[in-house]
Amino acid sequence: ISGEDQTNNVMGMISVPLSVSTYSPDLDTSAAAEKSSVTKASAGNLYGFSATNSNAAARYVQFFNSTTVPADTTVPVIEFVIPANGHVMVEWPKGRYFSTGIAWCFSTTSQAKTIITAANDALVDVLYK
Repeated sequence: ISGEDQTNNVMGMISVPLSVSTYSPDLDTSAAAEKSSVTKASAGNLYGFSATNSNAAARYVQFFNSTTVPADTTVPVIEFVIPANGHVMVEWPKGRYFSTGIAWCFSTTSQAKTIITAANDALVDVLYK
């Protein structure tokens, strides 16, 4: 068989994409600008996100292990700075596990949630399962 090393019992393998949703991440996509969202209200995996900040100041996209958007001053599980009028895209091919739920918000402060006041600053697309 072509491409295999039968002398050493090595088989070649390739990944083939499937056109079904079974193994694909789900999407939580901003239909319009928003400042927070509950992506999944139960345990799940975060596979990646892209976020756009249309404000003239830097903002932080923060992710919480929660079934609700938590109160201000809550410490996020992870956060990423998004520069003024900037965009950030992050991906975890094997996923990042959240045992309770996946919620996110745009914050004006780092390391503790201070939700933005203008909902039109943020557009976010989250990949999860």
